[in-house]
Amino acid sequence: DSYCPLIRIGDFAKSIIEPLRFKRVPIQASELGVPFFGTSSMMWIEPQPSYHLPKRMAGIVNYLVDECTVLVPRSGQLNGLIGTAVLPIGDLIGGAITEDAIRINCHTVTDAGYLLISLHSEYGRRQVKARAFGSSIPHLNVDQLGKVLIFDLDEDVRLEIGSMGAEIAKLRNKAIQLESEAIKRIDGIIEGVVR
Repeated sequence: DSYCPLIRIGDFAKSIIEPLRFKRVPIQASELGVPFFGTSSMMWIEPQPSYHLPKRMAGIVNYLVDECTVLVPRSGQLNGLIGTAVLPIGDLIGGAITEDAIRINCHTVTDAGYLLISLHSEYGRRQVKARAFGSSIPHLNVDQLGKVLIFDLDEDVRLEIGSMGAEIAKLRNKAIQLESEAIKRIDGIIEGVVR
């Protein structure tokens, strides 16, 4: 028998949140600011913020994400970004993310890694895209995303797969860090030569 039990994302995750739109008050990048990202920049190799928001802004905590959060763009064309899950990397970690990204908050980093791989599988991707509604610009919502089914594997198998997903984010973070260090070194050498 090849049956594998299934579980809804809504039962697997700690919470699924779709924040309300909020008033943005951009400030200059500083230690007093939190980087703010749109859904497009979430997908970049090295995400760059659109601008910064005040750390003390009312309700900002509702828009911050961490390594246990899987982000899913809630709108767009079916052959585009909608439903494409990502784990926070680089400055996304601890950053503020647009309300256009649904947050699936997982219990652990490994759970987030497992969910990422599940949603990137053909099985997961087709379910998410099929739940989008609307004709001109399709949308997803918390209820529909919570009903997506993933495999409810034995804990040791789920941990192994989840560790691979978490490692993807960890290695991407390391690559961003190393590239940033390399650019600073090269800039330093060029500035030294120019002087």
